[in-house]
Amino acid sequence: MRITARAGFILIVIAIAAAQGDVAWSVVPQGNSAGPGPAAAAPRMPTDVVVRFKPGTPSDEKNRAHVETDTEVLSEIPRLRIERVSSKRGESVDALLRSYAQNPNVEYAEPNYIVTASAVPNDPYLSNLWGLHNIGQTGGMVDADIDAPEAWDVQTGSGGLVVGVIDSGIDYNHPDLAANVWTNPGEIAGNGIDDDHNGYIDDVRGWDFANNDNNPLDDYGHGTHVSGTIAAVGNNGVGIVGVAWQLKILPVKFLDATGTGTSFDAASAIVYAADMGAKVLNNSWGCDNCFPQVVEDAIAYADQQGVVFVASAGNETNNNDVTPSHPCVSNQPNVLCVAATDAQDGLAWFSNYGATTVDLGAPGVSILSTVPNGGCAFCAPSRYAYASGTSMAAPHVAGVAALVLSQMPTLSVLGVKQALLDSVDPVPFLAGVTVTGGRLNAAAALARVTNVDLAMANVTPNAASVNAGNTLSITDTVSNQGTSAAGSFIIAYRLSTNTISGDTDDVAIATTWLVGSLAGGTSNVATTALAIPAATPAGNYYVCAVADGAAAIIETNEANNALCSPSTVAVPPPDLIVTSVFTGATVLAPGDALYISDSVANQGGSAAGTFLIDFHLSADPAYGGTNDIALSATRSVPSLSQGATSSGTTTQTIPLAAPVGNYYLCAKADSGSAVPEGTAESNNTLCSVSTIRVAIPSTTLGGSGSSSGGGGSIASSSYRMEPGVVGQGVAGSGGQSASYQLEAGFAAVVANSS
Repeated sequence: MRITARAGFILIVIAIAAAQGDVAWSVVPQGNSAGPGPAAAAPRMPTDVVVRFKPGTPSDEKNRAHVETDTEVLSEIPRLRIERVSSKRGESVDALLRSYAQNPNVEYAEPNYIVTASAVPNDPYLSNLWGLHNIGQTGGMVDADIDAPEAWDVQTGSGGLVVGVIDSGIDYNHPDLAANVWTNPGEIAGNGIDDDHNGYIDDVRGWDFANNDNNPLDDYGHGTHVSGTIAAVGNNGVGIVGVAWQLKILPVKFLDATGTGTSFDAASAIVYAADMGAKVLNNSWGCDNCFPQVVEDAIAYADQQGVVFVASAGNETNNNDVTPSHPCVSNQPNVLCVAATDAQDGLAWFSNYGATTVDLGAPGVSILSTVPNGGCAFCAPSRYAYASGTSMAAPHVAGVAALVLSQMPTLSVLGVKQALLDSVDPVPFLAGVTVTGGRLNAAAALARVTNVDLAMANVTPNAASVNAGNTLSITDTVSNQGTSAAGSFIIAYRLSTNTISGDTDDVAIATTWLVGSLAGGTSNVATTALAIPAATPAGNYYVCAVADGAAAIIETNEANNALCSPSTVAVPPPDLIVTSVFTGATVLAPGDALYISDSVANQGGSAAGTFLIDFHLSADPAYGGTNDIALSATRSVPSLSQGATSSGTTTQTIPLAAPVGNYYLCAKADSGSAVPEGTAESNNTLCSVSTIRVAIPSTTLGGSGSSSGGGGSIASSSYRMEPGVVGQGVAGSGGQSASYQLEAGFAAVVANSS
């Protein structure tokens, strides 16, 4: 997949007079500038496929996969387990994707997408850096800027901080950039040796992934323009000044001389920059209508290394919530996506937006910055030019992120994001179309950075066990190890099966402790009653507390906010008992319906999952005897919280083969043993107090005959009287006939009375 600097293919350079000398501006049309149309398929490289193998896949299995698809490996990103491959026999990308998708060792395979730099047409009438300090010099709104001079009173940047520019390279000889260009301290220039063993030979100034060499010199101009906004040298009497005056810019080139590149090379560049120590990455490029997983994996890797990832929103006037532009819409927590604003604090006419995907706005119209002086698309003889686009907005944010980290080097990625997003200037034109509804403010962001370090010092449960649905008393201590006061924050709580708070199987507790404020160097102790959720599974849990659980406070150290108790608290297992089983029937015949009402309770310490209740007829008041008659119907109980009761009715049928007799009706909860109840499995059954009689249905039989010598006959002579059943009838003598009526519900024998 090919990625570009979001630029078109027609360039017009016009020289104008300016206070800085002859300054050029560029007009770079972008195909769909009139507004969004139907979503088009994302462009991609015609032969490349990006493949990621599952963890632990042996090398021979990877090789086997390539042999089976008849592909060759062109390049790889070992840290991500990703390879770029191409067919040896000219198979299409779609065919390769289908083949790799069938391999069980492949995590995913996707096209190598094309991405572009984010530059669009601009306004040539700007004569200074209004985005940093707007006094209405272009006819714009006074103070529609990022308040850079106010920020510089606090911080101008740290020479030890590295910002990676993932772009078209940098003119590292530019007089306004050279002093701030990064050099690799672990590499000896020109010796042909990979001195620092990072896999790249003589990468003294970074790396060129577009041409696979160690010279990231900018032959398009876009990366140089971006770099000047971030960190053109300040207070040197030359040209312009960047948002941060003193930084080290790491050139990582993956866009070629046309401003285009691939998703695989973009991912390689991101991983390289993170490995080389960059703490902020500027990414003024994107891929519309695509979501390259290889880039997503690289951004996730950068997040693991503590890198802030700044992305441009794109210049198609699209709603990124609907028509996504990657990496702006990345799911990773370290991403800041930036829209472009103009000198009137309006959303730039070309800028993408998104109420849930675009975080904030920053100046991006007619931005003056550094460019090379050759014959490239952005080049100008004066080495300065104006350009517009979200490409120009993103580096303002990257520069402010660098100022914040210069002020507080230990600040987490989350802390940097909070500082920038919580300090925006509200702008009506950004309300409802960005997450914050505001434009970047450097001075306000720095004001948010204070020396606060919240840490949990103690978490002690005041009981060894607790039933789900009940409360657990704990005593805990929170301290502020910094020197600045912390404002209001909450302590959040979780139950964890280990001492790592935040696992996916943790049980979140709704109870929180609100701490009004906490001065630097002080602590606060409280006893809190935690409401244990009724659905908490049985088990042994550590009680974990998290200071600033709502992430309201920007801290110098976010890693020590959580602490778990040294010992566990037991949540006992469920204990199911049948509390009643009843039927109104007293006498039934085989095949008759039996209506049963029952109730079951959970008297244990935690919730029970789904279980069944089944029923027996038993000759004695005990479930499970060898002569029990199992009834076919069961009652299902979906779940049962601690202390809860479930009642229901069940319709059974007396089996046709049921022997005649008297039976107790017995029920058993969790007959399938689906619910672990610990040692409390012996009390799951209950039998009725009274019995039910199973009998043959009532019958009236008769017989007659003539008596001769006292003899006679009866048609039912094969029946016999059930023991204990009394026959009723009329007795006669001689030739008289006789009949007997059986008691209702009992079987008997009719005999001749002669």
